[in-house]
Amino acid sequence: MDSSNRMAVAQRAEELRKGPLSYIDEFIQALPDLYSSSNTDGWIACVVAENKNAELQRRLLQRLEEAPESDLSVMNYGSMKGSHALQRSLCELLERTFVRSHRVTLEPSNMVVMSGCTACINSLAFCLLDEGDGVLLPLPTYAAFDNDLKAQARLKPVHFSLDELRGDIESQLDAAVEDARGRGITVRALLVTNPSNPLGTIFSDDTIRAMVGWALERGIHYVADEIYALSVHEPGVMCKSAMCILYEELVETGAVSVDVARTHFHLLYGLSKDWCASGLRVGCLYSDNEPLQEALNSLAPMASVSNYVQDKVAVVLGDEAFTEAFVADNAAYLRRLYGVLTTGLRRLSVPFVEAQSGIFVWVDLSSWMEEQTFEGEEKLWRRLCNEVKVLWTPGKACHSPRPGCFRVCFAWVDEAAIEAMIGRLGQLLG
Repeated sequence: MDSSNRMAVAQRAEELRKGPLSYIDEFIQALPDLYSSSNTDGWIACVVAENKNAELQRRLLQRLEEAPESDLSVMNYGSMKGSHALQRSLCELLERTFVRSHRVTLEPSNMVVMSGCTACINSLAFCLLDEGDGVLLPLPTYAAFDNDLKAQARLKPVHFSLDELRGDIESQLDAAVEDARGRGITVRALLVTNPSNPLGTIFSDDTIRAMVGWALERGIHYVADEIYALSVHEPGVMCKSAMCILYEELVETGAVSVDVARTHFHLLYGLSKDWCASGLRVGCLYSDNEPLQEALNSLAPMASVSNYVQDKVAVVLGDEAFTEAFVADNAAYLRRLYGVLTTGLRRLSVPFVEAQSGIFVWVDLSSWMEEQTFEGEEKLWRRLCNEVKVLWTPGKACHSPRPGCFRVCFAWVDEAAIEAMIGRLGQLLG
């Protein structure tokens, strides 16, 4: 890099120039040559956390277009934290689905609407914590969280392994805090994605209760990322919001005070995953923290959503019959794709984590690595790319505790592509 480049941006922007994801170059390379029925030799890219169910996307788009004509108010400035209609529709949607509880009543004015959950996380991080503070992230984790927390808020992601089967959740969290303190980092928040990205698993109620209780008892902010809560595809299983567990069990018993619950619990949701609508750029943050809400008045204008989009989305999410059918059909679709992928993996004797929700399968290819290191993982990943044109998220990008695991985003492609991918994988593994 020459001196003119160094002077072209501020010092704080230098680190941003490398990009948020290690595998983005390969994805961009694949885009002009993707697999299809007319291009069966193209790339099969299962690296983006996106649900591209074309049938459901068309259905949602049609329903948006059928919404009543917007009045002229959508052409003017409105509340930068979300229209009242959309705030109300989002609260009602959550209350009749995964935040359904006799102990929880969501206040629409505390539902902040922004241009995607990334904007919500960025604003939340900037307002709740100070530069250099630590955020606990159970591993493996969403690959872009590092960028979300560091790019503007300049926080310190604190990655740690959480063994749910071992129990003693609080002790594991305490150990992570002590480890961070030894590195000069003060932990101020715990960010939990449930259902998990990248595992597709759902934490037990006991584990969520332990994590929420541990955090709030210590004055640590608990951020519940529940953006996959309505993508549960295992029959008979549901994802219960951490907010329900907080108020039904911890506040109800006096383990956590109402005041602390209101100031230190925050919920994230959005339309990108469960609603196959990442392009609408609608994310939301719910928090009863009044000082936070006041601070967001200054940040929300930087990430607000079009009034026209909000107007249409508010109508659709308020249609209970439509949303119920959409969620059910999406679950059936994900269950079908998941079944195709996992049947193929079993046929090849490839281990994987059994998922219950979301759009991922966490695959273990460590037995096919030349060496049990992250260098060995990268070599195998490059063979997947170069020899069979299959693109998965490498485990290292998700801070996997051990090398050899890969995240497969199966909802980015159709069944034919998944079948072809299994065939190519079989050729590579031998």
